[in-house]
Amino acid sequence: MTHALATVEKMDEGYVARFERHLNHPVEEVWSTLTRPEKLANWFADAVVDLKVGGTVELTFKPMGNTVSCTITEMEPRSVLAYTWGNDQLRWELVSEPGGCLLVLKEFFSVLDDHRPKDLAGWHTILDLLPAVLEGEHVEFPMSSWQQVYDRYTALLNP
Repeated sequence: MTHALATVEKMDEGYVARFERHLNHPVEEVWSTLTRPEKLANWFADAVVDLKVGGTVELTFKPMGNTVSCTITEMEPRSVLAYTWGNDQLRWELVSEPGGCLLVLKEFFSVLDDHRPKDLAGWHTILDLLPAVLEGEHVEFPMSSWQQVYDRYTALLNP
């Protein structure tokens, strides 16, 4: 299932993209999926995580082996995890709600460039995998789904 596109808003200094997913799993389970290396490896990337403000999140993406090193800028257990993402900033937020939780992912970035639709389509597609991951399913990144969402983000950002 593909969800609504992220909202993209202009701020005083750059932009913020906001993704929302209502998940039928408790905050504790989703938090674990976002922060534990063995769980991150099932859906996102191989990870080394030092879960504290000032700690690092190092992600290695298969099969290319690209590595992203991030610094944790904010962390409230089972609630907020924020870290650098290159020149950008990511903020994961979890809020308990009846029957599960709300996951909000915000990406803060300075410019809307040609790469941005690819980036947003990637986050969108990754987030669409989470329900299956939380059910214990093995998932592969679906390039055909990414392409469809990429086309939608390209239209959104280049009207």
